[in-house]
Amino acid sequence: MLELVKTTLLNPLNDLEANIRSLELSNDREWHIDRHVLDVDEHAPVLEACIAATELARMWIQRARALRTPTRLISHPYVIVDDTWITQDPESPSPHVYICISRDPAHFIPAEHSPSEMEEYSSFGINILDEALLIQGRRLFRPVETWDSGCWLITFPLVAGRPDQG
Repeated sequence: MLELVKTTLLNPLNDLEANIRSLELSNDREWHIDRHVLDVDEHAPVLEACIAATELARMWIQRARALRTPTRLISHPYVIVDDTWITQDPESPSPHVYICISRDPAHFIPAEHSPSEMEEYSSFGINILDEALLIQGRRLFRPVETWDSGCWLITFPLVAGRPDQG
């Protein structure tokens, strides 16, 4: 396993159950978690960081299945890879994973992208990224003229058809 993947998956900040316990102990009803695989001053190969983000999303999907309850809601995560990361801009944020957790169904409002804001792609157009990331049913989207234009979103198939049930 790549070192960055290993450290990302073992990072206590990425423990979904611990984040849920912390939310339940707080006065908050909902948390939007946007976890970058590297700190601002860290650098890693483009591909390795992208793989780390997709593996973190997959780990959260697997763990969320056992953690969901009627009052413990967990959105379906997605990976965000900025164009500037792919072009190796040293100022670019590293790939990151977004997920929303809530302890109150009335306040469960995860960030979502409507189909009209998205354009689906079959590839990044960069062979090494395509071969490593676009496997096992992952889907690749690009926001069109929205707040997050200039990035790629990688999603994963939904098991039960709803993000909070996947």
